[in-house]
Amino acid sequence: MSRDDRREHRELVDLCTVNDPVEAQVLEGLLADREIPCEIVTWHSTPLDGIFETQKGHAMVKVFIDHLERAQEVLADFREQAEESGD
Repeated sequence: MSRDDRREHRELVDLCTVNDPVEAQVLEGLLADREIPCEIVTWHSTPLDGIFETQKGHAMVKVFIDHLERAQEVLADFREQAEESGD
């Protein structure tokens, strides 16, 4: 595998937007259980008092492109269970 191929597989892509820190933490844990690394990019800004959170949500969850399909399955299960529990 060439250096460019490795770099391409390490590209972070957007999985979803989460609305609060609890949702981010739960989803991060579910992904970790399946050995899917992720990055949580928050839009909270202390100097701006979090004004971007009301427009964009709490954070964006990003995963490596080569884990995207598995991560989408975890996300679908997570959202389905959230709906069933009435959240």
